[in-house]
Amino acid sequence: MRNTVLKNKQKPLSRIVILLAVFILYNVLNGCKKLDPTSLETTEDQLASVGKENARISGVGTSFFQKNKSLGGDATILNAKEANNDSLSQKVFTIEVPSEGDYYLNAWINSPELAPESKENFLSYDLIVNGVKIPSQFKVKKSGWHSAPYLNDSGEKNTIHLKQGLNELNFSCNGILSPNIDFVRLGKDKFKSDIKEDDYLTYINDLKQKSLSNKPGSTGDTTISGKNKMSTLAVEPASDPLNDYNAVDGSFNYTFYTRVNMNSGSRITLSSTAPGFNHVLEFFSANNPQVSTYASVSNSSGYASITMPAISAGQYIVRVRSYNQAQTGFVNININNGQYRFNDCPVSGPLTISSSHYSNQEYNYFTANTYGDPILYIVNQSYPGKIVAYNDDYWNSGDSFYWGLNSRVKKQFNQYILAAQVSSYSSYSPNGYTTLYYKAKNSNIMGWFPNLQAGDAIMSSPETGNYNCTAWAGGFTSFWFWGSTPSYYYGDPQVWQSWDDYFRNNPERYAGAMTYTPDGADATNGAVAMWALNGTITHGSVRRPGNWHLHGYDWESKPGSLARTFHPRDALNGNSYGSIVKYYQPINGTGFSVSSVSRTSSSSRKGISFEESVAKGLTVIEPVELHESEKSKISSRQVKLPNGTRAINSLYNNWMNTIQTGKFKTVSNPYKFIETAEGQALLTYSKKNLEEAVLYFSSIIFDTHKEKAFEQNISYYMFCAIAQDEYGTIMENIKSNWKKNKYTNDNKYIAPLPETFTKKYIKGILSKF
Repeated sequence: MRNTVLKNKQKPLSRIVILLAVFILYNVLNGCKKLDPTSLETTEDQLASVGKENARISGVGTSFFQKNKSLGGDATILNAKEANNDSLSQKVFTIEVPSEGDYYLNAWINSPELAPESKENFLSYDLIVNGVKIPSQFKVKKSGWHSAPYLNDSGEKNTIHLKQGLNELNFSCNGILSPNIDFVRLGKDKFKSDIKEDDYLTYINDLKQKSLSNKPGSTGDTTISGKNKMSTLAVEPASDPLNDYNAVDGSFNYTFYTRVNMNSGSRITLSSTAPGFNHVLEFFSANNPQVSTYASVSNSSGYASITMPAISAGQYIVRVRSYNQAQTGFVNININNGQYRFNDCPVSGPLTISSSHYSNQEYNYFTANTYGDPILYIVNQSYPGKIVAYNDDYWNSGDSFYWGLNSRVKKQFNQYILAAQVSSYSSYSPNGYTTLYYKAKNSNIMGWFPNLQAGDAIMSSPETGNYNCTAWAGGFTSFWFWGSTPSYYYGDPQVWQSWDDYFRNNPERYAGAMTYTPDGADATNGAVAMWALNGTITHGSVRRPGNWHLHGYDWESKPGSLARTFHPRDALNGNSYGSIVKYYQPINGTGFSVSSVSRTSSSSRKGISFEESVAKGLTVIEPVELHESEKSKISSRQVKLPNGTRAINSLYNNWMNTIQTGKFKTVSNPYKFIETAEGQALLTYSKKNLEEAVLYFSSIIFDTHKEKAFEQNISYYMFCAIAQDEYGTIMENIKSNWKKNKYTNDNKYIAPLPETFTKKYIKGILSKF
């Protein structure tokens, strides 16, 4: 291997350079315990700078180490970076140790077998500690992922000397293949450095068992049923009118991949072999896969190959996946005409959402609520689907949310996208579970919330006046809800007298609704957050598992009539909503905890959403319509009004024009609309001209045009405020009767919706005319 410390020795050396070389050699021969800060060692300031970097570092697997701090043993791994310098491929770990001393070293590694003409069976690596090369190489004795100890020439466990604090470990080798090292483990005790292989060996045994079912005609049939299909079993989610995105819960597994470093104009040949196992061999640019991406499906003999023309310089990724999502197997892979051979590589089918669309705008694809460490891949529609983007451990300077181990692609492709896929980052943690989100647009609500970064705002549903924030927090998309106070309760269409009653299901919001409590609820376990400004409730947000919806990567809000949006917990802080003042958590037995949600599939949950409850016939929306006699009464009495409804119509339009301006877009409290000057003018006039108001609001509230949903939702509250002084007892009787008769004759729960009660209210008042 090349000696990086003494290279370029063919050039004339000055006396100073010779002395420096001798000094470095002296340190090498003395175990590298004394380090010259003027040598190739990384300086303390440089290491400190690296150590202070967080997940935003341009490295590999930084969040993997942050989330798995015990991986390093007696050392803490801060990050790992890959580099290619002067035909040397390198993997550099920045670690921190509590004290100076000698440490045993193990690496989780997968070294390829070399071509038969090579002097060694496996790659060996120069080991450079803090810029100084150690005399003994790091040698690998077997193939496949395993724990490899650092041994001396006698085959005994060897140590390296580290200084207290930050250190760099550089694994370096000649050739194009990046060192396949996921992490290192160090210990002053030789056994402390050992890496357990149990999870990986269990995974391999599971794959062996599953691969036995990969027979034609079985569930794992490998037959390709047509081009432009990702797989015969890729998930194609059903359309959900609630959400402007697709999402699936599912498990993901490790499938083999490695990195190669190419010089400009280089050529490479790749091949993979697995008789009877239909798989896809992939090769794509690590920096710009949209420009350089290639894929090949195995033929009937289980053979696939890619022969590359001259390509541009950079790092490329070789990946192998199962064509069929349900299948697993083992594949032999040759890289660069057999120079590197990986045998019996574990290969699985990634978790996949398949839904073709033309990406002519920027979309978001991401993982959330994850157990494990996912890598996200975006695949275009060209057969068999070529990778055009990927991500591990998302970060971006345009947002503030820390994504941790989750992945995200936020990009406009201007081409047809076929699917999003998820596989595991590391073979050491080969299994995981996540929610994969697909094709979510950027939100547009940032102008109302200055603390919400554009990169953090992802739209989950377009702007609508059908429902507000606290309706959504309670699981509804069909009306506006606001916690009643004593002054509003009488004659009001709500049956819940307080926020606590609403979230505690007192009475039930719908059959199967999640029950919450404020008792013991906080930021760690709360699924609903209530916001207040100057002591007054302003907003409600929700996160998974609230109401058995997904709710994105952190929290979700439906601000007033604006678009429903995924956002970080506190991103809506400010003059609109103030800040979070109260949490509600699911009561035991009605849901699963926030902390365990990532490992629980939606199919195993203990409750259902409002829409599912209605679809299953457990909850009904009671139909309330005007009879022909009532319609005739309204028409005839409107004609007899001295001035018709022109005056109230003008006041109503003024009110609507005001509350639908941008100033009121964030408002979720319907009573705030009534408190406007225009609302008060309409209220005062209507109370003085009650018959006119009843007749006028009848036509609005019973209107069937969906585009008037906002007008209707807000009109329920305005009308009830108008009529409560004269006819409040009618509404109270309606609510009282509902509480006594909450079920239909066939035992279906009647949803207590403001729309239903207000329509009954009007019919009751009309009967008095």
